[in-house]
Amino acid sequence: MSRSYQDKRRFVRWILIITALVVPFIKINGNSLLRFDVGELIFYFFGFPLPINNFFFILLLTLFFTFLFITMTLMYGRIWCGWLCPQSVVMEVTSFMDRVKKGEAGKKAIYTLYLLVLSVVISLNMVFYFVDPYKFFSSLFTKGYIHPVTLGFIISLTVIIFLDIYLVRFRFCATICPYSMIQSVLFDENTLAVYMIPETKDECINCLACVKVCSTGIDIRQGLNSACINCAKCIDACEKVMSKRGKSSLFAYMYGLKNIKNFKRPTVLIGLAATSVFLVATVIAAINIKSYSVDMITNPKFYPRFTGDEAVNGFQFIAENYGNKEKIFSIKTISSIPIKLEPTDTVHLLPKEKKVTDLFIKIPREIAEKNQLIDIDVNIVDEKGKSISKKITFRKPFGKKSGVKK
Repeated sequence: MSRSYQDKRRFVRWILIITALVVPFIKINGNSLLRFDVGELIFYFFGFPLPINNFFFILLLTLFFTFLFITMTLMYGRIWCGWLCPQSVVMEVTSFMDRVKKGEAGKKAIYTLYLLVLSVVISLNMVFYFVDPYKFFSSLFTKGYIHPVTLGFIISLTVIIFLDIYLVRFRFCATICPYSMIQSVLFDENTLAVYMIPETKDECINCLACVKVCSTGIDIRQGLNSACINCAKCIDACEKVMSKRGKSSLFAYMYGLKNIKNFKRPTVLIGLAATSVFLVATVIAAINIKSYSVDMITNPKFYPRFTGDEAVNGFQFIAENYGNKEKIFSIKTISSIPIKLEPTDTVHLLPKEKKVTDLFIKIPREIAEKNQLIDIDVNIVDEKGKSISKKITFRKPFGKKSGVKK
């Protein structure tokens, strides 16, 4: 006997639950597998640190998943809603709430306490995608301390999730879910959905099994409904009834009423093309992302000056290491004029360290006196030989001040 759709959904559901709970605790090379650290403003994607200044990559990644989601909807309808959506998953694991009858006060109290505990767990799990769980528990158990902002989010999320599980439930899917609202725009006559097989309508015995099990309370016999989440409960419920009569379910997943699978239609092809473009762009951007940032700017606290036969300008080398390995940067100036870089041309950065290093560039006095501004190219090379080019401007000193204030 083949497994019912609900058996398959249950299997998928537990895979999703375990994955969601475990992912925040997984680390690759010392970094989180997937987390946007609000403290560090770094997005960790499969262990690779992406600082907030890599917004372009995050934008490309978002667009890729957006078009992927739209394309999958064009092809397979609301499969996301019935099989993968966190709202549906949580509602299914708390389905006992739908079976609590009036007058069962004791049972309802136990269920309510369970829902409250579950809400706390879900809230913590969501927070751990933004706050390092290891640091959270370390601070909690060693210092008895939770950051007020973190605690505020945990409490707020717990309240919202509890009210959702206890009061709203699947009504969310049928009413305020934004995806449900735009479904009519994305669906066409070849989109996969749950239908009553047209040629079997006369076989319906009006047992209402399909209506009783429907998560969103609709009667799918009346035709495609935007509230349908493609959970296939009606298919399995009808199968149980009709199997006793030697027949199959009157409902099925179908590509439109004519059940024509056509992935070559314009909307799907456009969606696939856009998804592919953003996938390639995201991969290219990922390859070029560096686990550090460097910059060289004029030191606002150091005024250009003459010291004997030389002119001096002050600069600041600003570097931040987002990774878990030491970084070494070599700073090389490129110019047709003689240049001295002091006190060092090499900067070491420890893991997760941000450092500002004061540097001084000296050029011959006679050259500086003839030029108001001199552009200098700077090549910053890391320990792997990868380089970043920056351009700085050497300014002509005013007056005849001497002495370098370091």
